[in-house]
Amino acid sequence: ERQSLISGRLRHLERLELASPDGAGVWRVPDGLEPSLRHLGRRGDIINSLRYDMAPNQRDHLLESAVIHDAEVDLSAVSDTAHSKAHIQEPITGRLIRRGLYDELEDRHCLVIDATDGRVHVVDIGPGDRTPPIPDNAIVHIEANVGTLRPSDRTIADIAGRNFGYYSEDIHRRTQPDASDRYISAHVRRLEAVRRGVGGIERLDGGMFILGKTYPEKALRFEQQKILDTPVSVEVLSHRPLTQLISRQAYTWLDQQLLETPAIALSDRGFGDDVRTAMQRRYRWLEAEGLVQGEGDGAFTFDSNLKRVLTNREVNAEGRRLSAQSGVPFGRVVEYERFEGTLTGKAELSSGTFAIVERAQDFVLVPWRDTLEKQIGREIGGVMHGRDIDWSFGITKSLGIGF
Repeated sequence: ERQSLISGRLRHLERLELASPDGAGVWRVPDGLEPSLRHLGRRGDIINSLRYDMAPNQRDHLLESAVIHDAEVDLSAVSDTAHSKAHIQEPITGRLIRRGLYDELEDRHCLVIDATDGRVHVVDIGPGDRTPPIPDNAIVHIEANVGTLRPSDRTIADIAGRNFGYYSEDIHRRTQPDASDRYISAHVRRLEAVRRGVGGIERLDGGMFILGKTYPEKALRFEQQKILDTPVSVEVLSHRPLTQLISRQAYTWLDQQLLETPAIALSDRGFGDDVRTAMQRRYRWLEAEGLVQGEGDGAFTFDSNLKRVLTNREVNAEGRRLSAQSGVPFGRVVEYERFEGTLTGKAELSSGTFAIVERAQDFVLVPWRDTLEKQIGREIGGVMHGRDIDWSFGITKSLGIGF
């Protein structure tokens, strides 16, 4: 009976292309059988759980097209590049079906994407705390993270190669006499980070390092470890669902697709077909608003101020809403006049993210940049000129931010 069970299991593995007969009573199984079986088991679990998230008419599409992307890492044949092995295909754009657990034991999360290529992608995004919350049905863009040797790694390897595998601040200074102390200290910090991250580098008293001849491989291994923690970059293209963008008074992701050349490739099934239909309806809405004119033979022209008009409409509507909610008047930023106030937060709009700056008598909405994150709750100032804002944080720190 045991032999019968084993034979049955081997025949099942053969159907999965994970085993092959090699003579009478002898079977050959490939290396890596265990992770392959784990991958198949995980795929089955994920697809079964997704049955509840998909409309009945989409389930066959899901089963046919689901692609599982494990965050494995490959050391490329190119000697200075490490990349996520399962993410080397084209970037993924689509609707977020849901976020879930990919590996409960290691607290790895995944995003399930109904993509414009007509397939459903399940993407391992690493530990849950590395990617902020994203609303279901948001439109997202996912690309693989790539780790490469830094210029400092090449400099460290070159200096060690000239000095029998040894590196120190003094050796660096003798090799590059014009290098500043700050520049050299940055190299030491990088070397110490690699040493602690992957080992294989000895540090002696007095700040001397013994690298040997394999430092580039160690530095690349260090980047490899970081990619396992953050295998992909996730950009939210629209926090709002596709259906809410069709008649929205805002410069939306659909408008970007209508204006882009070439436009994103769209499949004739799944989310790709949904986007194509939505773009057609958005075009008709823009035409009714007088923001696009047909020229015959299928040609059309967009209003040259389309982005500015739609952005202003949404910003003004959001300002009125926040004013009604808070009781604080909504103001305007006058070009070339300095404004000052407290950065109290940000507003996620279809036209982009905007900073909320509360002044003495009112508040204003101005374009956001990630650099402002650390300034929330602080007094800031700025001057708008043309399409730009020159921000000032305190007395000496400034940053130009454009629309």
